[in-house]
Amino acid sequence: GPKTARDTYTSEASQELFTVLNRRNGNTLIYPLGGSIYYYIPTYSNVSGLQELQLAGFVEAFTREVGYGSNAFDAYSDLENFPPGTFTLISTAGTPDIDGNFLLNWSTSSFADSYSVYQNNSLIAENLPSTQRNLQINDLTNGIYEYYVVAKNNYGTKNSNNLTITVSILPLNFDFEIDESMIFPSDLASFRIELENFNTNYSASPIQNIQVNLTLFTAVPGVDFSIQVPPAYSTSNSTYSFFAGPIQYFGINFTIINSINLNSGEILGLNGLLNCSVGDILVRYRWTLIVDGLVLYTSSIGIIEVLT
Repeated sequence: GPKTARDTYTSEASQELFTVLNRRNGNTLIYPLGGSIYYYIPTYSNVSGLQELQLAGFVEAFTREVGYGSNAFDAYSDLENFPPGTFTLISTAGTPDIDGNFLLNWSTSSFADSYSVYQNNSLIAENLPSTQRNLQINDLTNGIYEYYVVAKNNYGTKNSNNLTITVSILPLNFDFEIDESMIFPSDLASFRIELENFNTNYSASPIQNIQVNLTLFTAVPGVDFSIQVPPAYSTSNSTYSFFAGPIQYFGINFTIINSINLNSGEILGLNGLLNCSVGDILVRYRWTLIVDGLVLYTSSIGIIEVLT
């Protein structure tokens, strides 16, 4: 009852109450708030006949949970007995998304204990911790997908905005091959690039701005790489270096195919050669396929052994 509520409040806020001069508790009031019942207890100071509110407390009638602050609003906020707050869902998907892989991200929902993610009204991730505010989505097929996230705590739930994503997978087959050994200086490593627009709708728009990169790097400084391709292809390159743990790597990125378009039914096959200026080393490589500015594919790192 009220006496127990006052005693609980006095015990929990004893340090703050100790500093109030000539303190006096006001009338204990009962309020229904947030689906429960709370006792409200104001504490006043009495100095030279003037009374001033110094502290206010709420005590939950059933659990005796206490919240206090300089006024009623602060006291209730101290309880944190609120449902989750408003938050926003976004994604990294394209418009439309051309590979079916993207990341969902959402802002913080205040007071949320967990998040659950829904795709087309079906639960796909349940009770993610409040510290996790993203989810990777992979391998979707063509279609329209609707997402929303539900924030939850003991006092309620809150839905994010609905996010609609259209997936339209590019009708693009690709294959990249390169020899895994070469002999310095005369036996070069050969490579082949194959791209196919397998769309059977020949009136469809072409796949635009296709770019293929070959990245090479080694732990040996001063190594030069060069490539040979048919004259119709204009290549470019850029050098860089980086550390992986204590090891420094030196690399070069070749753009072998740059900003081409591929019509429905069209196939591109390109053969080339890779040369290296040093023997008895290991060269690491990676292929990257970019379409209209989006990285569609990155290969795992392979190794070319340069023999002498």
